[in-house]
Amino acid sequence: MKLDISTVVFVTGLIFATQTVAVFVQYRVNKTYSGLGWWLMGAIVQASGFLLMLALTNPSLMMLSILANPLVFLGQIFLAIGVMRFLGRKESRWAFISLYAVYVVSYAFFIFIKNDIFGRSIVVYVASAVISFLIAYRLLRGKEKHFSSSARFTASIFLAYGLLETASIFIAILLPRLSSYDDVFKIPLRTIPFIIPMVGSILWTFGFIIMVNQRLNAENLEEKQKLRLIFDMSPDAKLITRMSDGLFVDVNPGFLAMTGHTHHEIIGSSITDIGLWDSTEERVSFMAELAGTGIAEKKETVFKRKDGSQFVGSISGRVLTIHDQAHSISVINDITDRKRAEETIRHMATHDGLTDLPTVRLFRDRLSMAMSLSRRNKTAAAVMFLDLDGFKAVNDNYGHDAGDALLREVSKRLHASVRQTDTVARSGGDEFLLVITDMQYPESIAATAEKVLHTLAAPFLFKGIPLSVGVSIGISMFPSDSEDIDQLIKLADEAMYAIKASGKNAYGFSVQKASQR
Repeated sequence: MKLDISTVVFVTGLIFATQTVAVFVQYRVNKTYSGLGWWLMGAIVQASGFLLMLALTNPSLMMLSILANPLVFLGQIFLAIGVMRFLGRKESRWAFISLYAVYVVSYAFFIFIKNDIFGRSIVVYVASAVISFLIAYRLLRGKEKHFSSSARFTASIFLAYGLLETASIFIAILLPRLSSYDDVFKIPLRTIPFIIPMVGSILWTFGFIIMVNQRLNAENLEEKQKLRLIFDMSPDAKLITRMSDGLFVDVNPGFLAMTGHTHHEIIGSSITDIGLWDSTEERVSFMAELAGTGIAEKKETVFKRKDGSQFVGSISGRVLTIHDQAHSISVINDITDRKRAEETIRHMATHDGLTDLPTVRLFRDRLSMAMSLSRRNKTAAAVMFLDLDGFKAVNDNYGHDAGDALLREVSKRLHASVRQTDTVARSGGDEFLLVITDMQYPESIAATAEKVLHTLAAPFLFKGIPLSVGVSIGISMFPSDSEDIDQLIKLADEAMYAIKASGKNAYGFSVQKASQR
């Protein structure tokens, strides 16, 4: 191939077009980085400028070649702006505008006022050297630790480019002046200014790509370290497992502390190997939800530690892809204390603070369940309303401490007098309620009442002092007396007051006379 102006310009333009493609790819991938858009514009404008130089060989298009060098220099200015933006520096817009204006005026002078190839060449070399030194200076002065080594490499390229452009000035001065561009390649030394842009564009494009990738890799590493720190520092248990077989990939110290396992025991084992889940069904359900939707939120279940002890945890998970395989990253919060606190609050809301017996609210729920059971089994249920006889005298004579101790002992004896399926509740003061459930023979309620009377007849000891009370019991029957909860309680209450009025310390039904002892 004959080395002439057309060939050199075409090859240079092709190189700059390739540079444009490379910068465009970087821009599409990393467009969030400031400055890459300016690099892309710079590459496009420079490639356009070199392609317009082809008009030098065509007389009819000669005027278009006037725009070639101004476009090339404008592209270099865009590169400089891109470098500053990439380094986080604000460029001096007016400084660049002034520099470009001086360049255009000087270049135009040696075209329209004094048509001189030598003068135009000197303007181009000086401008390129200045902008190259400026870019090198900015890269060397940058304080970015993420890509400092690649920035120094790229700066050395622009520094060398600037020095070569400076050398081109002296070459132009020392050699005979050109009368035509066709004379350029008659002396090999004159080809240096045309070879410099080709080599320089390849090298600084390579430098830009290294800068971007080094910055990206450094920031990714930094983010990875941050995520690792967050992963490790969390007090919650965090685990990454493979979806296909439940194999552990990673766990944080919070998981080890929560479960009692060691890192060596966990990695390489599966969830089923260590028996983390107490319920296989709940584990399968959780993993199925993860596989189906990619997310599972706040599933409460029981987990097991290494020593076999249990704790209640709330687990949430997400599906993520690692090395083309589906994995789950899960977080377990130990909510055992919270569940205990909630249970305590619920218990306090439905149980008497002194005797720990159910309150009327819970008693009504238990009565409703007893009624449903009786309907299903075609059996009977009974409500017993109890009021202690002589309790006020205990309080008056021995104080409230004695009365409280007596009530607690009464609650224990009442529990001992009925079945576990029955309910003993405290209505308030010295009044109690009983639900006797699922009776095959309704008349057996009388035997239960007799047992209660007998149990409470024995003296209670308080600080060695025997205390005695009686009890009046009213009884209503489901379904014979009523099928309404309130009515059943009311009828038992009325039956109890009837016993009080007739002598106390006995039991009676709502539909018959009290049976006296």
